[in-house]
Amino acid sequence: KDIWPIAFGKAIDNLKTNNRGTFVLADATHPLLAPFLTDPSHPDTAKLAITLLAFPCGFVRGALGAFGVEATVVGEVPAFPQAVFQIVIPQARE
Repeated sequence: KDIWPIAFGKAIDNLKTNNRGTFVLADATHPLLAPFLTDPSHPDTAKLAITLLAFPCGFVRGALGAFGVEATVVGEVPAFPQAVFQIVIPQARE
């Protein structure tokens, strides 16, 4: 949540957690997807959007890794220009 404005120039719109290592970040108008508002129905647009989400996924994973937190980050586009990222942090086994 704190690094989002640094990377993308705006705050994340929604952050949820199940308090068991899963976080969902929702960005209603992600800056990387906003240019595709002109023709989101074009078949290549969906493919390109998924490719563009690799950057924010890697950015979040890298930022967490810098703090010693390993995570899986998956991005999806429910509707243009929305982006939703699911972050899963494995629980330490005791």
